[in-house]
Amino acid sequence: MITLRCILLFTILTIANTLQAQKADSIKVKVYFALDKYNISPAAKQTLDDFIKHHREITWINIEAFTDSRASLAYNDKLAHNRASSVQNYLLANGLSKNCETHINAFGKRKLLDLGHSEVAHQNNRVVILTCYVIPPIITAPIDTAKPKAIVITPAPPKDIVKAAPPVVVYTPAPLPPKDTVKQLPPAIVVQTPDTVKPAQVIKAPPVVQSSPADIVKITPPATDTSDDTGGRSIQVKEYVPNGEIDRGLTERIILAIKHAKVGQSLVLHTIYFEEGRHVFVKTAMTALYAVLEVMKTRPTIEFEVQGHVCCTDSLMEDALDFDTHQFNLSYARAKAVAAFMVKNGIAADRVKYQVGFGSRRRIVYPEKTVADRNLNRRVEFKIIKK
Repeated sequence: MITLRCILLFTILTIANTLQAQKADSIKVKVYFALDKYNISPAAKQTLDDFIKHHREITWINIEAFTDSRASLAYNDKLAHNRASSVQNYLLANGLSKNCETHINAFGKRKLLDLGHSEVAHQNNRVVILTCYVIPPIITAPIDTAKPKAIVITPAPPKDIVKAAPPVVVYTPAPLPPKDTVKQLPPAIVVQTPDTVKPAQVIKAPPVVQSSPADIVKITPPATDTSDDTGGRSIQVKEYVPNGEIDRGLTERIILAIKHAKVGQSLVLHTIYFEEGRHVFVKTAMTALYAVLEVMKTRPTIEFEVQGHVCCTDSLMEDALDFDTHQFNLSYARAKAVAAFMVKNGIAADRVKYQVGFGSRRRIVYPEKTVADRNLNRRVEFKIIKK
């Protein structure tokens, strides 16, 4: 019994260690600068030396540089870039792996971390922030190469030795109370045993919408970035996602939306979801992907520009981070993944040859206060190039 408990405990600890080892830990390090300076101060050197000492295994770092609100935009942009470069050069010159990939984002005074006007606020803004992900190695127990110890088996006792029988415990029930003090119990309720064989579950697909076009497509107002030639107008296709069931009417609704759309307008689909921080589809995204695929097969002349959008990032950032490639092009990578899906399933490459990533610069909802707001901004759009 003790051996089984030890084995179980060892298994639980091993699984816990493995899961912990596979979890990426985010690390942030701040380095401060003096007014109008971009050289590494003694205090900053100590911070960076400590960082290098404990995290030599890091292979990717994002360097964000800021300034205070004084001086012009151009001056502060250059100053921020110089500060980021100073930090980058110091890390590489003092022991950080040459294979470490670094990315610089110089915000200058375009993104103030402290909106105050005191000297303390100015100092809080004169900073470079390092962000990196550390994946600790999986530690496995060393293999014991020593010879196993001999197992001593204790011989069984002779058969003529009879163990003493355990004492017999005689249980004497307590006397019953007089009949006149016993309360009359209600009659027993017989509960019928339910049938454990479940009937076959019939999954009903959502109904195909046959109402007017106004109920099926919704014209959205111009987004934050209206640089496209349609004034930012797009058409949201109504989607049903009942716990992963197939939305059998989605293909028809997309076709109907295309009928009422103009060349240059975009069809918005919100249910093409990806794994967090990656350009890998989740299972529930297949319904919308196959619906678009079916539309392209039934309408062989249509061509799309695939547009990717993300949520939850600063609008000043060009794009979000792709955890797989460590590049700040997540929305573009997702748009490219959608186009690759179409080509892989028989669509000519020149019908989806354009892919664009807008990051979070074209939000439908701003600011994002709820999960629903973020889901609306996290989307894929199909801009009609040719009908």
